Amino acid sequence: MVSAEKGTLPFSQKGEKGSVPFFREPLVHFLVLGAALFVIFGLVGKRTGGAPGTIVVTHAQIGALTADFARTWLRPPTAQELQELIQDRVREEVYCREAIALGLDKDDAVIRRRLRQKMEFVSEDIAPDVEPTDDDLRAYLKAHPDTFRGTRSDGGVPALDDVREAVRREWANARRLEANDVFYRGLLKRYSVTVER
Repeated sequence: MVSAEKGTLPFSQKGEKGSVPFFREPLVHFLVLGAALFVIFGLVGKRTGGAPGTIVVTHAQIGALTADFARTWLRPPTAQELQELIQDRVREEVYCREAIALGLDKDDAVIRRRLRQKMEFVSEDIAPDVEPTDDDLRAYLKAHPDTFRGTRSDGGVPALDDVREAVRREWANARRLEANDVFYRGLLKRYSVTVER
């Protein structure tokens, strides 16, 4: 912006009365600081977790691919099939990284349900695997008689020996749900929850 009267720029030369030198202007400081931060984050900001352009298929991943193939086809993969499995794993990784970079994982109900399911699997893996005693099974049968009444024609509660496996299965499921709830409550303590109405 040039002044019509004096022909000067809005930033003045040092020494003019009432003027601030160009490099002392707050706007200049702001722009220089912003540019410096932009450069710094561009250089180091995305380096968490290794080089962003590198995909490594580990020995363990190849072993898992081979085991999954063998479980499905009841034989190990041929060299060609293994190469195709590895190429498919790389394709999956490329698509996943690009989808995350585009934000496609945000606010997606299917992805959120799958992540929740995976966390529930984690809670099951860390829960102790306890075998119920007969007393545990009797107590469960007594506490939940309606679950097992349909096995008798008269509608009564069957004897434990008649429904032992069903009671054991239901008891184990109840323990799994309890362990999952304890795990969830532990995680929930990390958050402050607000429900806007």
